[in-house]
Amino acid sequence: MVKRIGDYGFINFFGEQRVGDAGSRSYAGVRSFDVGRAMLQGNFALAIDLIMTGRSNQVHSAGEEEMNARKVWKTSGKDPRATLKAFPKNNSTMVRERDLMKGLLRYGDALEAVRCVPHNVRMFWIHGYQSFIWNRMATERIKRWGLRPVKGDLYLKEHESNGD
Repeated sequence: MVKRIGDYGFINFFGEQRVGDAGSRSYAGVRSFDVGRAMLQGNFALAIDLIMTGRSNQVHSAGEEEMNARKVWKTSGKDPRATLKAFPKNNSTMVRERDLMKGLLRYGDALEAVRCVPHNVRMFWIHGYQSFIWNRMATERIKRWGLRPVKGDLYLKEHESNGD
């Protein structure tokens, strides 16, 4: 492994924590990059709907109350008041979703509701999409040119000591 990395280097990909679970939407459900893409497209209503849809039960074990709250969101015509009433009694679950529902009730506007979620969480979704794009481009780079260094790659040809 060390020799292979020495000979060919490695392509740095972002993992599932940043990008979301691998697989199709039907398998993995909504991933962070899906939300980030909707936000960057200015479609904040879609971003909220994606967040309220949540991840797939195939990769995420949601409790009965959480599943019910998500169902109420869909069946109530996306009514934030009805959805908030259906949320789990434990306030430490579905925190982002609660912030969104409270924002929708307060402002009646998807962008303003998204702004009710802490900045670092919103940036996580944006960075998830950036990481997804990076992974797609890194994959394309490997398909086109393999693992050999090409113009534009950043690499250290030999170990050089500068006296540090």
